[in-house]
Amino acid sequence: MKLKAVTALTLLTLGACSGADTSGIFMAANGYRVLPTADPNRFEVLARAGAGGSDYYCAAADYAFRRLDASPADRVVVQSSPSVGQRTGSLSAFFSVAKQGSVPRSNTLHYSMQPGQNAQIGLARQNCRKNTFKNDND
Repeated sequence: MKLKAVTALTLLTLGACSGADTSGIFMAANGYRVLPTADPNRFEVLARAGAGGSDYYCAAADYAFRRLDASPADRVVVQSSPSVGQRTGSLSAFFSVAKQGSVPRSNTLHYSMQPGQNAQIGLARQNCRKNTFKNDND
């Protein structure tokens, strides 16, 4: 119950910051917020304290799968490394979705946040299971 109240307060605070447009906000499985952009294939993942590459990829992949109906075989592609976003004033990174086979696969075992790096949606969503916050009070 406390977590729900904190989440609601956080969303209200985000909406009050800099007149940010938070319409269509999506809460990923790991608690990260994802905001759509005017381009339906591009979206912004807002950071949280201690954010790592796998956290961003989890949120991006979860959004692509659940909101954009992307296939687990499609890829989420980093469009911009984490920086202060213009819309929210918060640290964020931009991603897009690419159909399977349309972009060269990243040859890395870690989740690099360099533009052009990408991960398969199904694989990136597996990180959500490892990082999902569980609250015994719910």
